[in-house]
Amino acid sequence: MADLCVAGDLGIHIDRAFTLDETPEALAYVGEGRALGKVVVSVT
Repeated sequence: MADLCVAGDLGIHIDRAFTLDETPEALAYVGEGRALGKVVVSVT
């Protein structure tokens, strides 16, 4: 799978990114079924 991503033959759709402080909102966003792709929580 990783090779396919690197080659550009497989795409991953990131719907939205949240900060670590926004984790509750991220969980609500996914729980409500609004995510149309992956939801990322960034740790900085």
